[in-house]
Amino acid sequence: MDLSSYLLKPVQRMGKYALILKQVLKECPETSADYQDLLAAEEMIRFCLQHGNDLLAMDALQVVVRSHFCHQSFHKTNMLAASLFHF
Repeated sequence: MDLSSYLLKPVQRMGKYALILKQVLKECPETSADYQDLLAAEEMIRFCLQHGNDLLAMDALQVVVRSHFCHQSFHKTNMLAASLFHF
């Protein structure tokens, strides 16, 4: 297994934990002493998953923005070069 595979495993586990907690909460009576802890754990896992998704979205947006500015800079450089050497 390569490094990226090892790094992906914990991320995949978070989704599995969310599903497990959801099912455990369905079976656990609200009057149980563990119910509030399970609810808090589910909320924490959901937050982590949402935060991870937000980070991925921000990373994708940064790639698009960098690509756009790189393209604009390249276009401006070509325009400047064309105007300098235009007789």
